[in-house]
Amino acid sequence: MEMTRSGKIFTFFLILLLSSDEMSLHARAQSITRQLESSEAIAPAPDTAETFVSVGDTRLHYVESGSGRTVVLIHGNAGDVQDFDFGTLDLLAHNFHVIAFDLPGHGLSKMPDNAKGTIQEQAVTLHQALTALGVKVPILVGHSWGGAIALAYAIFYPHEISALVLLAPVAYSGNRHDVPVGFLLRMPLLSDICLALFKPILGRRLLKNSLKEAFSPDPVPEEYLKAVAAVWLDRKHLKAFIKNDATVDSSLQELSPRYHKIHVRVIIVIGDSDQAVSPKQNAYDLHRAIANSELVVIPRAGHQIPQKHPEAIQRAVDRAAVDAPLADEAEKAHWQAALQKGLANYRIASNR
Repeated sequence: MEMTRSGKIFTFFLILLLSSDEMSLHARAQSITRQLESSEAIAPAPDTAETFVSVGDTRLHYVESGSGRTVVLIHGNAGDVQDFDFGTLDLLAHNFHVIAFDLPGHGLSKMPDNAKGTIQEQAVTLHQALTALGVKVPILVGHSWGGAIALAYAIFYPHEISALVLLAPVAYSGNRHDVPVGFLLRMPLLSDICLALFKPILGRRLLKNSLKEAFSPDPVPEEYLKAVAAVWLDRKHLKAFIKNDATVDSSLQELSPRYHKIHVRVIIVIGDSDQAVSPKQNAYDLHRAIANSELVVIPRAGHQIPQKHPEAIQRAVDRAAVDAPLADEAEKAHWQAALQKGLANYRIASNR
């Protein structure tokens, strides 16, 4: 989940700081349910493998499943691969080879001490990982902050991707206000005071309020709240979140003037009720900046598209696969047939 609204950065930081326990990431990897409040059962996907790939000074954890054309899933800041573990990965793995990474400092991937945490740096690291795995011209799917990383990837490596699917993307600066939180990480006494005073009283309440905004207009699933409370409260995760968040605005200021140079197929999927990342300040302007883009609006939906609307992601990826160039015309015909599934539920904004 991406926390970008004014005041929420400090709230989330405080929530994370309130944990004195060093949770086992391997233990929590089994604590998140595979699916949230789905009214329709999702058929089992092909077996999912978990492993690591060495990249520079770190090793990135990733999961992969399925076969065929490669789709790469990029989570938001404070998230990890399991953001896509509520139906998205399973749905896509029936027709694609799907890879989802824990980016440096998130999930089971370590952030190098010398990392700056910028969006540009994350894009380069992702490219190095995909190169090491032999992945060529994938479809990139990025949620929130991960959408910004996908945009940077398209700018840096324009001939090494086939399409972008952006979910509630953060695309422009000015969505957040910096708060002086970095110094708190270097003050153990203040950290101890926060732990002693606030965790028993405010920790779960602040977390629940922040999630309420992200999931709105849907309620926060209790299972998700429990899982997040067990995951996001470790120190490593906190440091990565702070480092990434501190560089968002400067990264976007550098990248956004170059969006018009992106020529691959881009499908932008947003919820019309997103309270965490303003669609008007991000998705709509991005749609106007990229000529070969399409804006898909999900009615009565908020920011947490991977958790609440995996079927919309599947349709967007199917559409991107049809529209993106393919060498094999027979394969293209296959995707054209797949495209007809469920597209009537889209409300597509074509105005520019």
